[in-house]
Amino acid sequence: MKKKLILLLTLITILGSLPMNGLIAFALVVGSSGGEDVVVSDIKYAITHDVFQINSGFIEILGDNLKDVDVLFEKYGQGFVSMGTRSLNSATFVKYGLNSAETQAFTGRVRIGSRTINLSTGTFPNIQSSNKQTINKDDTIPALKTITFTGNYLDTINKTNITGTYGSGLSSASLGVTATPSTLILNSPTNPGALGFQNIILKKTIAADLTTPNIEIEYTYQNVFRIIENLNLADVRMFPNTGAKGNPATGVKGDDVYFRADNFSDTRNYQVYFVKALDGSDKYTAVNK
Repeated sequence: MKKKLILLLTLITILGSLPMNGLIAFALVVGSSGGEDVVVSDIKYAITHDVFQINSGFIEILGDNLKDVDVLFEKYGQGFVSMGTRSLNSATFVKYGLNSAETQAFTGRVRIGSRTINLSTGTFPNIQSSNKQTINKDDTIPALKTITFTGNYLDTINKTNITGTYGSGLSSASLGVTATPSTLILNSPTNPGALGFQNIILKKTIAADLTTPNIEIEYTYQNVFRIIENLNLADVRMFPNTGAKGNPATGVKGDDVYFRADNFSDTRNYQVYFVKALDGSDKYTAVNK
């Protein structure tokens, strides 16, 4: 009993002699401000794509005593520089927004206070293109219900700490693991939420250790493809079946075209696109709407 008591008192003495910042679990001290440690506990770096083109990015930093902390971004060919726009600046949360050019120039290394943190984006999976944009969930031919995406490091998706999902709003479904390093095949996708355009989100999480805070990387590809279904309309007619095309650039208005059919629903928002191919390769845009 005496030995146990002595051991307990020894442990209490040792813990009491440690500095409090040594007891912070998995957070990175990057400097000091007003006599207090500046601590980074979490970093999130995100990129938003308009389909496959980089639109913008942002970085969020969580911790303590962060207000006015110096943040530098490593830029290709220029080293660490001031970049982006600080949109939020509080003691516990700092956020920088990056435009398209800044996002593309960022190497993935960020310097916060006196410490440099590598977000390890170099081998993060990325999507560059696809062979089609539209999937009809009612198609009976399997080949017509398959989308092939091309990119880099796609075979790492949904393995270990990298996830890939598609969907819209709060609803999502897995991209699966049918991938090689340069291609990812999505077979017979069904809409997890609403029909229409679907977004793809690739996400990686890195747990904190003694030298790195928690890191989250997220790439969002907006409106990558759309899922449609048969309308089950009968006797569809368009009139007139010929007409002049308008030109928005010059203000010339084209001829109006009307449609009639059986089984139109008053609760659906019908949109009409003029396409040249029905295999999903002809994109649905404002130009042919």
